Amino acid sequence: MKIKEEIKYDFAIVGSGLGGLQCAYILAQEGYKVVIIEKNRQLGGSLQVFSRNKHIFDTGVHYIGGLDEGQNLNQFFKYFGIMQNIDFKKLDNDGFDQFKFKGDDKTYYHGQGFENFENILIKDFPDEQEAIKAYSKKIRDVVEDFPLYNLEPELNLDYYNSEYHRISAYEYIKSLTDNETLQNVLAGSNLLYGGSAGETPLYMHALIANSYIESAYRCVGGGSKIAVHLGKQIRHKNGKIITNNAVVSCNFNTETKEISSVKLAQGEEIKAEKFIFNIAPKEMIRLVGADKFKKAFVNRVNKQKPGISSFSLHLTVKDKSIKYPNYNLYYFDEKNVWDSINYEEKNWPTCALVCVPYSKSTTEFTQVISVLTYMKFEEVAAWKNSVKTDAIKNKRDKSYLEWKKEKEDKMIDFLEDIYPDIKSQIVNVESSTPLTYRDYIGNDHGAMYGIVKDYNNPLKSFMNARTRIPNLFLTGQYLNLHGVLGVTISAFITCFEFINKEKLLEKVKQAK
Repeated sequence: MKIKEEIKYDFAIVGSGLGGLQCAYILAQEGYKVVIIEKNRQLGGSLQVFSRNKHIFDTGVHYIGGLDEGQNLNQFFKYFGIMQNIDFKKLDNDGFDQFKFKGDDKTYYHGQGFENFENILIKDFPDEQEAIKAYSKKIRDVVEDFPLYNLEPELNLDYYNSEYHRISAYEYIKSLTDNETLQNVLAGSNLLYGGSAGETPLYMHALIANSYIESAYRCVGGGSKIAVHLGKQIRHKNGKIITNNAVVSCNFNTETKEISSVKLAQGEEIKAEKFIFNIAPKEMIRLVGADKFKKAFVNRVNKQKPGISSFSLHLTVKDKSIKYPNYNLYYFDEKNVWDSINYEEKNWPTCALVCVPYSKSTTEFTQVISVLTYMKFEEVAAWKNSVKTDAIKNKRDKSYLEWKKEKEDKMIDFLEDIYPDIKSQIVNVESSTPLTYRDYIGNDHGAMYGIVKDYNNPLKSFMNARTRIPNLFLTGQYLNLHGVLGVTISAFITCFEFINKEKLLEKVKQAK
């Protein structure tokens, strides 16, 4: 009787978020034998979507920047075959992001393209031309300091050498102008990175703002289209994908002090030469074992502050009741947009980001609206020991459902400032809490954007692609920066450990 040959992979990748999928694609493209292991049924991490009444809702990636011809993410996406196989809807050129503040009847706009961005703001703030142009120039100067964002290799991948890691985004914007409204408009999209006046470094604000000012798009049919495409391509390149099966432990070779295999929840053992973890560092340490790392590293990771989480409201509305807005709307019930993250529970919510998904069936009207606001994990601490995922079908208790309904009602009340008749138009309500993000995405405390980046101490949030374990590597938002572009660059940083970076980037540049 012939014994089935045991498969050993070149790379086993734990976690199928965007970074893990991109690493698998790059390595499979280079001829390596790759396997991805995902605990959820659906690939993609923050790219996951869900469906209600045949309508698709994004859970994390609501819009994407830098996709115009010749821009950085456009070229990266061409390399992955994304631009050629997925449809994108460009947002309003003269107002892809719009901002409203309680007590101010005016709407403010961010335009696409830096010259257009400047001109639109100058119309609203004619006395602030110098400040607006200085801001615009600074954003581009910061990006120039990060070569990979311009598809250029660099000899030193230590991003934390940049002076922009040690400058406060809040203080820089404040230094440009005394006009508080302009300060708020320039920083108005800080929900995209959990902006904190006392912590957020200028580089984080600038790299994210630059991407969207260059161009802004929605993924037609939801962000999961990207994950599905990458998954198909990985399989096409002979990679294997395992879903609905979590890694529960790691086995070690005591002689080489390397990971020899990982054990899955359903009993399988996956062997590989190298392992890439696309999960939260704390979870990585738990799976691998704290004793396998230096105490200083474990202590540093355990002391890293998880970022703010969120509460998301997903509404289905009556047909032809609300026109499709080809833009994102930020609404603030705060004098200073930076204060929203430090809300008091009795005043919640104090801000909202309204995003409307786009599908091929979208007409002049929409039937779906997604609304995101900040939420601290402490608000769900009473139920922190409950877990609910595709693989774990638990139901949370009645008190949680009652609390959740109360929060949904408060969010809908808050939305009435934007849509006065919203209550009469709602057909169905769904919501996601910090527990949802923690259980499905795997981030500590349900953090939207991973670890807090702090300009006061940049090194405390620094994560290297290499670990002390010779065949264990990291990728994803914890490595470089969150968001589609930040995670894409992180995937390349990880793969530079195995592939010549100049040659790999040249392949990206040549992609058509």
